[in-house]
Amino acid sequence: MKQQRGQAAIMFCLCTALVCTLGLGAADVSQWLQQRQKLAELARQASLVLAQRVQRDGQLTQADATLQVLAHYYFPDGPLPQLQHQLAENYVQVQASSELDAFFIDDLIRRWQPFTISYRAQAEYQHQGGNMDLSLVVDVSSSMGNSLAGGGVGSSLAQLQSTVLDLLDTLPASAAVGMVPYHEGVSLNGALWLPRSYGQTLCIDAFSEQDPVTDAASVVAQTFYNDRLLDVRATPQTGGDFLSPNCPSAPLFPPTLDRLLIEQKIRQLPDADGSSTRSATGMIWGIRTLLPNWQGRWTLENLPRENSAKTLVLLTDGSDTQASEMSALVDAGLCDRARQAGINLWFVGFDIDSSVMTDDHYFRQCFGEQMRSAANADDLAQIFTELIADSGQRRIRLINQNLL
Repeated sequence: MKQQRGQAAIMFCLCTALVCTLGLGAADVSQWLQQRQKLAELARQASLVLAQRVQRDGQLTQADATLQVLAHYYFPDGPLPQLQHQLAENYVQVQASSELDAFFIDDLIRRWQPFTISYRAQAEYQHQGGNMDLSLVVDVSSSMGNSLAGGGVGSSLAQLQSTVLDLLDTLPASAAVGMVPYHEGVSLNGALWLPRSYGQTLCIDAFSEQDPVTDAASVVAQTFYNDRLLDVRATPQTGGDFLSPNCPSAPLFPPTLDRLLIEQKIRQLPDADGSSTRSATGMIWGIRTLLPNWQGRWTLENLPRENSAKTLVLLTDGSDTQASEMSALVDAGLCDRARQAGINLWFVGFDIDSSVMTDDHYFRQCFGEQMRSAANADDLAQIFTELIADSGQRRIRLINQNLL
């Protein structure tokens, strides 16, 4: 009997040791997978951001500083991964490496050599003077009715209209321009993909009736579907003199080459009267106006074009009353996916609070270094000149990614 108890004790100890070993090993594998995913996202995003910063003369400025900002964002609790970049003739390569701080396997492996993970990504850039599709996502909420601190005639929205109208004269004939006015929602009129929109203005849901916070990953994925795969809820636009509108009276219009139509639509922008601001809904419909899989779904003009340089500009005072929505979508990869789709992202703020420009704000995490603030019409004109010159001459796309 004592011998049996002794054998049972030995077997129990062996089984316990085996279970503990497997448990610790499983924890290490889980940590390794999480580390690998963060490194992959960091390498991809870093390569795309650096590719956007390559100047026409081939110079890449502030690369190391940019990489450090991204490293702190993806690894806020440390330790920071090692980042290396290489600038080639038509692409930027970024390699991210990190030592795995494991609990069990790490101690075994480090007896011989450090246990490191490395991920490499390459983003191609092309300087060109070809076609450009530009989508202006414009905040028309009531706060945009305020005057700019730097002076000028009229409200922020009025000065924006004047600046964009002047901008049209400087754009090449091959540039197509569209606009997405938004506040609480976005409206649509006369789109091929939604026959009900002919003869009436409809408010169109950007989230396919999902919660953009709790269902952020699904909303991001569906942002890049076209109407054939989407279930878009559309309701009549309401509101007027005594009732706050549920979406702007001015519907979005996709990029078009018709300059007279562009000018007419810009002049017809409504007064800033929305009671709330949902930047997320404006961003999603702005992205969709630039996706090739929506080509020919908006109008007979068969835009946007597949091989054009695509730029989205968000224009707002930064007073986002539904901040949790945009924050969740940025964390779920909305802006990263847009860049991977070849869309250059810019942010132009009107007298925005300094907190919006900090590294931990979701707008900064989305737009990175391509954020500007305007205090008057002259600032606006200078910013537009810069972003048009930049966006019209460059195309960005991810061309390679792999675990080393």
